[in-house]
Amino acid sequence: LNVDTIADKAGTGPVGLTKQAGVKMYAKTSGTYTAFGSDSLNADSLVDNGTGDVTINFTNNFSSTSYSTTSNADATGAVMTTYSSEAASSIDIRAHNSGGSDTGNNIALQVVGDLA
Repeated sequence: LNVDTIADKAGTGPVGLTKQAGVKMYAKTSGTYTAFGSDSLNADSLVDNGTGDVTINFTNNFSSTSYSTTSNADATGAVMTTYSSEAASSIDIRAHNSGGSDTGNNIALQVVGDLA
């Protein structure tokens, strides 16, 4: 299959996903939480809430807080992420070590769900 574009049957719009879900938001931040990495989708802005704690505001809101997330924090040692709060318009995410201490590590996040 070698094509430049794929459109719906009418040829006027994108092909819809049937019984599938696509990523509706992704972003990667540095440990300083001042900007997104070179590429992001549906990520509007960051709020640095302190060491290892960042709020990511969505460009387009989700229909509810029933979205699904996948994230990681990269650094040496056991670094993980947790969510302090989820809203239709943003998510608060923390990077911390296995002892529970917040760390200022890079965070990568993907969100799958229905947009409003």
